[in-house]
Amino acid sequence: MAATGLSPEDAIVIEAEDEMRGIAAEYAWLAQHLGQRGKAWELEIQALMQHDGRYMDCLKVKLRDGTVRDYYFDISAFFGKM
Repeated sequence: MAATGLSPEDAIVIEAEDEMRGIAAEYAWLAQHLGQRGKAWELEIQALMQHDGRYMDCLKVKLRDGTVRDYYFDISAFFGKM
């Protein structure tokens, strides 16, 4: 079963060569699953965190209907790589 990203334990794992590609992949995942940014959702905040020794981005998004959700991305593969 595919990860939902709705908790650190169920984070979306992003495999990328560097931070630029990794962050782009995070936003591409959101667009694929939520729709177009600016129409279907807006970014409220993006925060770096650690969970069980893994680096993660938590993106808090506000959906068009006003619902606010946190999405977690495991960025350990590319964190700190330029």
